[in-house]
Amino acid sequence: MKKILISLFIMTVFAGVMVSALNTGSQASIQITNYTIIPSTVYPGTTGYVQMTLSNTGSDTATGITAYYNYLQANIPTPLSEGSLSPSSSEQITIPFQIPQQVANGLYLINVGIYYSASSTTNNIQETSISIPLVVSQQQTLQVQTISTSNSIISPGNSFSVEVQVNNNGASNINNLIVTTPSNSSFSIQGASQQSIGNVNYNSSVNATINLTSSSSTPPGQYTIPLEFQYNNAIGATVTQILSIGPVTIAAPLTSFILSMTPLTSTEVGSEAEFKITIQNTESNVESYLVNLNLNSSVFIPLNQSLIYLGPVGPYQNASQTVTLGISNSVTAGYYQIPLQITLASGQTVNQEIGVYVTATPSFTVTTSSGAGGFIIEVANTGNTEVRSVYLSASSKNLNIEGVSTEFVGTMNIDDIATMPLTISASQTGSPQNFYNVSRNSSQTNQLNTIELTISFKDLNNIPYTIVKNITLTPADLMAASLNSASNFRSRQTGIAFLGIGIIEWIEIIIVIAVIYFIYTRYFKKKKDVKK
Repeated sequence: MKKILISLFIMTVFAGVMVSALNTGSQASIQITNYTIIPSTVYPGTTGYVQMTLSNTGSDTATGITAYYNYLQANIPTPLSEGSLSPSSSEQITIPFQIPQQVANGLYLINVGIYYSASSTTNNIQETSISIPLVVSQQQTLQVQTISTSNSIISPGNSFSVEVQVNNNGASNINNLIVTTPSNSSFSIQGASQQSIGNVNYNSSVNATINLTSSSSTPPGQYTIPLEFQYNNAIGATVTQILSIGPVTIAAPLTSFILSMTPLTSTEVGSEAEFKITIQNTESNVESYLVNLNLNSSVFIPLNQSLIYLGPVGPYQNASQTVTLGISNSVTAGYYQIPLQITLASGQTVNQEIGVYVTATPSFTVTTSSGAGGFIIEVANTGNTEVRSVYLSASSKNLNIEGVSTEFVGTMNIDDIATMPLTISASQTGSPQNFYNVSRNSSQTNQLNTIELTISFKDLNNIPYTIVKNITLTPADLMAASLNSASNFRSRQTGIAFLGIGIIEWIEIIIVIAVIYFIYTRYFKKKKDVKK
């Protein structure tokens, strides 16, 4: 009996091992080989999805594939049925998500579990799981707009105020909003290290006046002022945003004089211009001034002298001197600054800049040439500035302009040349002979042989101009044009030619021959017959 029981036990163990071996040799294995979060940047309130790739690396078909997932406050597992997957194949599944509006920024997990079984052993449930990190970023909740400043120009070391509108574009309230300035800023909160604005409800705005003081060492110029806005969000976390207000203008330190520079001649590109430098002493004591013009300007070059001495100047008195500056020919029309350095008798040095408008005169030179193709009008930009939207239009009271008489050129740089071909003829009869007679009559040439060319364009400031040029054609020009016009006239009438002679010419020849033959037979032949 004992031997029988031992034998039965051994057989049972062997059978279990065989069944296990059979099951092991035919299994499905689901692996998550890739995933992508869309969109890549997630904010509170964002709706998106995770795209996952499932691969069956086993030897059996995986059936009943079901995905369960949860994230953030959605702790209830949500099933997602995907069916079956054969061996060595892959498919993608999509897991949707929506971030709540009130969630704080940080790292969160989307937990995914994939449950399935092999087709040969449906009672054996298997699982593959993964935790996908999801980073929720904080949106730029605050927006600040400058409404006004208390002073249009601020001196270094002076205080001023800026009225701003603070907008809360977020989905939750902002609490305990305070404003500070960065440690390396040229501006500070007036009389304190920070200024409180208070609370700002979501989707609303408040107006605030920020009081600031500029550093005494702030260089002159225009500034946008960066400020640190610090507040508590909906969950009590501290959030800091750096936003800029302004701009504000910092002027040079107050001086004891007023300097002006008035042009006495035109200030045109490439010219020499005279300026009158005037300085006014605004103090109650006598002062002298040394004005340095040689400050490496790329537009203005001192020609006669670069150091101007003005003084001594009595209290509340003026002193003036004339200087000549050369203006570069490589600049365009516009406003430029003349840098000046003024040194007082006390040794104080002040840098100033005087604004001057440099002009440029558009100018065109028109020439013509003639040939077999008709007249060619050549228009050259001989001015000292680029011109835009150049449009040419030709007309004449006594000459016929055949074909196209207008042309759009576009932009012309300095020294550019534009051409416009014209075909012309006399307007009296269209006859080349009459055209020739007109050209030989010197008393009529200037009146009848004139083309009016209208040049329309815009300068660099988009100001429109119109220039009219009268072109008087010489007899040689008219002869060349008349021959071309006659050739064009005949070619239009004949269309084809035989032995180099057009059909009209052949008809004329035949008519002449017929007339001669008629006269011959009518008169000469009869006389011969009578004699006989």
